[in-house]
Amino acid sequence: MPIPRPFYSKGSALVTQAKRLSDKRILRWWVEVCELASGSVRKLPLTAVRLVCLKRGKKNEPLTPDRELLRLQDDEETWEAESFEELKIRLRDKYPDATFVRTLHSVRDHEAEERHERAMNELVSILAKKAVDDLIEEQSRSDA
Repeated sequence: MPIPRPFYSKGSALVTQAKRLSDKRILRWWVEVCELASGSVRKLPLTAVRLVCLKRGKKNEPLTPDRELLRLQDDEETWEAESFEELKIRLRDKYPDATFVRTLHSVRDHEAEERHERAMNELVSILAKKAVDDLIEEQSRSDA
């Protein structure tokens, strides 16, 4: 397990960029909040979300750009932030330095990588089958 680092990150992707699809590493992230007085530790799951607007606007109206958010689950409350900096400020407000230590953690999620690879392989299989079916249909029309 990596050494925990204080929550002072300037920004980092939750999914690393890959040169090949099979090289994609998926990380599971969380923030640990340790209360100094009691030593109790809470783990707050952190996820990245891309919001994509599929609704078409009026003819000349540009599409709404995609937005990327960080979501942190804190008990029943879900926080959304557009950057690590914004999230850090909100955590510091709720869990002040004098009484809490906040650390950001990540670990490679091999199960998620396997699920992603299976899903991508299935998608490629579906697309390849459709391409072959279309090619056969087109060929049979041109032969007729």
